[in-house]
Amino acid sequence: MEITLKEWNQKQPRPRCIEQVRRWVRAGIIYPAPRLDGREYLVQANAIKINPLSVKHHTGPTLMEKIHGPHKKTR
Repeated sequence: MEITLKEWNQKQPRPRCIEQVRRWVRAGIIYPAPRLDGREYLVQANAIKINPLSVKHHTGPTLMEKIHGPHKKTR
């Protein structure tokens, strides 16, 4: 079930300024990501705010390594 971003914010333990919540949307901090419907965001009622610092990042090869192969030191 989708609800407006304002309704979702009011259900949070510490509601914030709606502009701050919109910044979170643009930064990708709300999961699953809200969708823009006309002029307002619709978000899943069970969406959560994630801490981007605690999310594990991909540790595979970088794009340059994928293109050119692994970097080898030459001495």
